[in-house]
Amino acid sequence: MQAAPNEGKKLAQIYKDNHNGETVQTMLEQLLVPLKSLSPRSPEVSPLSPLSSPSTEIIDSKTKISDYELQAENHTKNGEIELAIAAYQRIHPISARILVQIGRLYSDNRGDYNNALNFYTQALKLQEKTDDNTTETLTCIGRAHHERRELDLALEYHTRALKLHESMKSPSQAAITTNLIGISNAHRARHELSEALDYAQRACTIREAI
Repeated sequence: MQAAPNEGKKLAQIYKDNHNGETVQTMLEQLLVPLKSLSPRSPEVSPLSPLSSPSTEIIDSKTKISDYELQAENHTKNGEIELAIAAYQRIHPISARILVQIGRLYSDNRGDYNNALNFYTQALKLQEKTDDNTTETLTCIGRAHHERRELDLALEYHTRALKLHESMKSPSQAAITTNLIGISNAHRARHELSEALDYAQRACTIREAI
């Protein structure tokens, strides 16, 4: 079940009406409680955490796993991030999927959002040339910009991903929720609490329906 944007706004307004007298900050904190246990992130950056694993996954037309990719996966499991990155970079020709994997290693394991964005951007360019699904890459870029406190860009990329998801015939509800959460987080970081509450309510509504 997918909550349309207008429907989500109506639900958020109903929530506000039912909690008359409470500040928006209080309502937002109460609303976010059910989702905080899902894959926590940095508290000062992401008060509302995204779902752990969006079901939309970047898949290239050629998904054969090379020896270098297997090596990279093993290095990653062993916490050998530098070796994993080096192994991925030996893959030629390199695909958007591999570029995103490298970006995630920089982002999630090293907190290096500059390099992460570099690889995510390369992946996005490849996907746009071949008309591949860009939603997960856009989401990764949005998260990286959020971590860099580039909130306007975080909103832009999460919104782009959300619109693409909502245009699909059978979109991933978990992925939509992730983008709604990303947008809510960015608005909250910008102290736009009413907007943050609207998107958080939409995320909770979809989450409850999954």
